[in-house]
Amino acid sequence: MRPLAEEDGLRTVTLRLGEVTYPLRTRLDDKAWDRVRTLVGAAFDEAPRHLPREQRLVLTCLQMALSLDRIGERLEAFAREENLL
Repeated sequence: MRPLAEEDGLRTVTLRLGEVTYPLRTRLDDKAWDRVRTLVGAAFDEAPRHLPREQRLVLTCLQMALSLDRIGERLEAFAREENLL
């Protein structure tokens, strides 16, 4: 595996969840990254603080997956109502 180069369009960003900051590489522009960081941070902050960080991360993933599933169902229902499917 070759090292990531700047010409790959990747840049380093950080994601702070609780007391831990994670350095990440992404191709997202600033506006998209800010939206993602805000959504993930909000979901993480909703997880019970008394749980260990790893469990909070898993709950965050599950909550975001459930949100995506619900959005998908709503989009599909809308598409059916509009005869797009």
